[in-house]
Amino acid sequence: MDYLTNEEWLKFLNENPTNDEFIYLMKYTNCYKNSWDILKEKNLSNDELIDIICFNGYRTDFVDINNIAFEILSKRNPTNDSICFIIFNTKNDIIRNKAVDLILNNTQFLSEAELCCILNNIHTEDLIIINNILLKTPDEILYSYYNKIKYDINSTKMCDILDDMVAKILLEKENITNDILLTIIRNTQLKNEAAKILLEQSPSNDELIEIIKKTDLKNEAANILFSRNLTINELYQLVICNTVFKNKAAQLLLNEKNVPNNILIEILNSTNFNYKIATLILKNNPNNNDLLYIIKYVDDIDILYQVVDMLLLNGMKFSDIVHYFTKYNKFNKDIDKYIFDKEISNVELVSMLAFRKHVDNTYALRKLLNNNPTNEHLKYVVHKIDDKILKYNIIDTILKNNPTTTEIEYILRDEKLKEYVLDFAVKNNYKMIDIIKIRNYNND
Repeated sequence: MDYLTNEEWLKFLNENPTNDEFIYLMKYTNCYKNSWDILKEKNLSNDELIDIICFNGYRTDFVDINNIAFEILSKRNPTNDSICFIIFNTKNDIIRNKAVDLILNNTQFLSEAELCCILNNIHTEDLIIINNILLKTPDEILYSYYNKIKYDINSTKMCDILDDMVAKILLEKENITNDILLTIIRNTQLKNEAAKILLEQSPSNDELIEIIKKTDLKNEAANILFSRNLTINELYQLVICNTVFKNKAAQLLLNEKNVPNNILIEILNSTNFNYKIATLILKNNPNNNDLLYIIKYVDDIDILYQVVDMLLLNGMKFSDIVHYFTKYNKFNKDIDKYIFDKEISNVELVSMLAFRKHVDNTYALRKLLNNNPTNEHLKYVVHKIDDKILKYNIIDTILKNNPTTTEIEYILRDEKLKEYVLDFAVKNNYKMIDIIKIRNYNND
């Protein structure tokens, strides 16, 4: 705030100031009260009054000035556009409510723009005011206003309570359109009430699907829908929405030609036809994601064998295949043998064994030992083995194969193996310096 001295105020008065200049001093200087005392005696225009009304000064006296300016304006029959501007811009709740009353009392009916302005700029706790607005609004305006929600719910920033209040009034109207009923179903708490009416108004298949997705009347809608000729997508919706017809719809889907894999995948875990669905997916050029879904949801061993072969053909590494079977708890001796019976490099075997925890790795380890592994391969798995005999077989293989100091130290990370390694070194005539190093490992 700028502080004018008496001399500056008098100088200002002597310069024949305009109303706009007085209004500026009102807003931004300590001379706001003196300026208002002069202005209120003048014939201020409506725009000048609105400028004063909508200035939300932090000074207590300015609230009184705002109220007086509004009283002057309200006696001039201002246009609804002017009042809506005040409703939209003022932060004074008293003035806002008075402006709303002014429109309601002086207007035979509200335009859509006026209705939007009022509903979006008064507090939702003013339920009586809101209800009076809605009751006074012609049906066609309510329909038009509410229909806007369908296209851009956030454009009006209506809170849920306003949606529900408008919906409640609309649901009591005769000849409410299916389009409006769908909007109510999608955006309010009165979706079940709207669905009940819609079911009696010859709904289309798309409208029935919306009821199935959004309301508690999904089985009533499904009963109507299932009696019609349905597309693949409509059958799919009956399945994934868990309606009473899901198994019958799934059976019909399985009889259809060219059902996309993405639909088959979606219903894979929703019905009792996992084997049949998986078989169709495998015949339909599945990608790796499709195949991984089959691993997750199907237990049939022959299906899983086919999945392994297809994943390999699609270029997936053995280690990744093992990872997913492990992740979905689908490993058993049959799958283990089927995978590890294939030609796998030692590098891949080590990569697989390095992260397989709580899994019986005996078969894979024996395959590694029979593949002429180097010490470099074996050292990474020696501490992953629970089978004691197999563990010592691998240690023996490393120790017999001219191990480096690093490779020996890798074994010695397990303190329990130190005595075994030392005994092996003595029996196999290791150099004395190597025996000493083994004996002194971790004794520093």
